[in-house]
Amino acid sequence: MTWTKERIELVKSLVESGASGEQIGKRLGLTRGSVSRAMSRMGIRIKPRSGNKFYRSAGGTYREETSAAIAQLTSSMCRWPEGDPMTDSGFHFCGAHKNFMLPYCDHHMSIAYPPVSRRNNAGVRQNV
Repeated sequence: MTWTKERIELVKSLVESGASGEQIGKRLGLTRGSVSRAMSRMGIRIKPRSGNKFYRSAGGTYREETSAAIAQLTSSMCRWPEGDPMTDSGFHFCGAHKNFMLPYCDHHMSIAYPPVSRRNNAGVRQNV
């Protein structure tokens, strides 16, 4: 599928009007995942819907959607960076509640420090 200027502009206008990734995909005849990947490559972000403070994480659990600028972070907030600070004007930190003495919330800890079995299955060589 080729992303023409017209399609990119249509996606941008749909995002501005508040359409979800699934709605955009249906409009373009694509899956939500393919739209999401293309938008990520193009630097287009879907704005969170107001009133919807929870989303489903990769682990299948629901977690609160929060965000914080560096000046807003407290010692109990997750410091997982989201976006690119050099190119993204919407750069922020996760900001969800984190465990004592850890830098990230449970969700981001599972990404930053996967269990040994998951690392080994990902092709990481074991010390022999």
